[in-house]
Amino acid sequence: MLCAIFPNVPMVALTATASKTDVSGIKESFNLRNPLEVIGNPNRPNIHNKKGFRKGEDKDFFEQLLQPIACDLEAKTVNYLITMYLPLRWCGFAFKFFERHLGSEQYYPSNAQPLPENRLFAQYHAPQTSAMKDQILKELSSAV
Repeated sequence: MLCAIFPNVPMVALTATASKTDVSGIKESFNLRNPLEVIGNPNRPNIHNKKGFRKGEDKDFFEQLLQPIACDLEAKTVNYLITMYLPLRWCGFAFKFFERHLGSEQYYPSNAQPLPENRLFAQYHAPQTSAMKDQILKELSSAV
């Protein structure tokens, strides 16, 4: 490993989802000795972390998962960013679900042009074009 070749070079290992067993394995595989571990719960009054497990049929599960989010977006009473890690197939399903549920209300403000930058939702994944990824990142980092 690189740690064996460069023992004095600082190393950072980051994970948001590893179990205790995985963390132990990471430390062992990278030969990390007495690493500083920063472990924190991301939940804050305005930030929530929720982990869910699929039950039943996939389509039913994802519809139940997405329905309250779509209702919040439609009511525009909640201003938030949701990050969901889904297989590509279900990213497309979620996008179409929001599109179908919100209809003409999927753009903000209500008189906005039907352009991607005005949409209340977006998906970001590897097969997207660089232009679309850049647009999403621009929107995420904007002050408005």
